[in-house]
Amino acid sequence: MQGCINELNLILNWSEEPFDEDYYKDHEFVAGDAQELSKHGVHAEYLPILQALKAEIREYFVWAAPQLAAGKDESQLTLFSTINLHIFQTYYGGLRPSADGSAAARASRNGWKPRALPSSRTPSPP
Repeated sequence: MQGCINELNLILNWSEEPFDEDYYKDHEFVAGDAQELSKHGVHAEYLPILQALKAEIREYFVWAAPQLAAGKDESQLTLFSTINLHIFQTYYGGLRPSADGSAAARASRNGWKPRALPSSRTPSPP
């Protein structure tokens, strides 16, 4: 599986600034374009999840980096998977342009507030 490390680096570098809704007044919004979305911040209720996820990714990289440096192929590493990763992927995959096209709106605004879950470490292989 190629690309896991690239996606984790993208999330690790995701802007923690408040989501810039005004940016999309003058720029095309492409749903699911994480590369572009990552530059424009995060909605406030997802910031704790992003911060917890970044801590989990850094911890995973501490474990994975020596193996990659020794020549182990990324596809041979234990896959990084945490609840915070899945919540955050659902968040940025669910962003859509607002009705007037001026902002990216969250897919669900039903009052549900996400919360960061305690770090769930990716187990290292035996």
